[in-house]
Amino acid sequence: MITQIIERLHRLFSRVNRCNRGLICVINSARAKRVPILSLLFFVILSGCARAPVKIKKETTLPPVKIEKETALPEEMSSIGNSRAYAHYLMGLIYDNQGKLEEALGEYEKALEFDPHSSTILISLGKYYLRRGMVDESRQKLRQAVQFDPDNEDAHLLLALICELQEDIEGAAKHYEDVLRLTPQDVDTYHRLIALRLLLSAIYEEAGKLKEACSQLKEALRADPDNDLAHFYLGANLDKQSRMEEAISELKKAIQLNPKNAEALNYLGYLYADKGINLGKSIQLIKRALELKPDSGYIVDSLGWAYFKKGMIEEALAELQRAVELTKANDEDDPIIRDHLGDAYLRKGMVREAIEQWEKSLELDSANQEVKTKLKRARESLEASEFENSDAD
Repeated sequence: MITQIIERLHRLFSRVNRCNRGLICVINSARAKRVPILSLLFFVILSGCARAPVKIKKETTLPPVKIEKETALPEEMSSIGNSRAYAHYLMGLIYDNQGKLEEALGEYEKALEFDPHSSTILISLGKYYLRRGMVDESRQKLRQAVQFDPDNEDAHLLLALICELQEDIEGAAKHYEDVLRLTPQDVDTYHRLIALRLLLSAIYEEAGKLKEACSQLKEALRADPDNDLAHFYLGANLDKQSRMEEAISELKKAIQLNPKNAEALNYLGYLYADKGINLGKSIQLIKRALELKPDSGYIVDSLGWAYFKKGMIEEALAELQRAVELTKANDEDDPIIRDHLGDAYLRKGMVREAIEQWEKSLELDSANQEVKTKLKRARESLEASEFENSDAD
């Protein structure tokens, strides 16, 4: 389960935007590409889970603790209401750092018995359950923490993560909004705020709320006008809203700010190719992206598609075949790339091969009506050709 959580986190921060060819888009309607939004490490830092653990040797023995009712608690433990709860909570932290998870759980639960309303204890239990892959139990504890401490930023951030894991996009957006509301608007949180706005924009995109996503990106750019990622995501968002000229402008800004932004180079190049405009510039942009990411099957596909649109069918076939092999090698077999290869085969008169690619495309995305229509026509054409040949015999 932990592996699944980590994989989900990587998917979370590697948004896959799909071309608007009958597919559900995550970020934009122009291109199927993996787009880095935030790294897993940065998310962990945001969530407060990356604080350096207390280094305690396994052989450490603790002196007996004399607990008095009036014992003052450290400021960071101020949500723990009494000394007994704090003592058990502290032991839970020690066991946790030693990797003695069962003992840690026992101490956290005892701490909660003495102070059932402590958000600190509830959040620690929530993190414990999440590390063990017990997502439902984690969500329950974190919800309780929010109930008793509505302005607890850590609880909202972890709940947002869990909502993502459970495909609850609306819930994730709500909790990220709370995190954004609770984050101080000052110089110390500058980068954090921008990252949160980028993340929240992606959540809104996934929920189909394009205008809300656009607003978050524009807020990020007000704070940091030279953020090439924000310009890139805004360009993708505007493209999905069919605001092509504005999208192109934002993508150009992203490239101007960061000429090594491979995703922006590829996106703009593919956008040109898909619209059948500026094909020479399209190929130039995509080749620049490939210099930066030579093994990206998606970018190779973009180049193949640009060649196809330019009428360079032999070159298109070579690149599209290579794109299929690259994505298959990374377990990322893609329906759009298969569709493109089918188009190229058909243009060459290789109907059987085109049919094979469209069949594979539909295996990966059975809802694509355009591919279904092409496949139906190709099968009818092949049957008619075979019938004519049989009559001739």
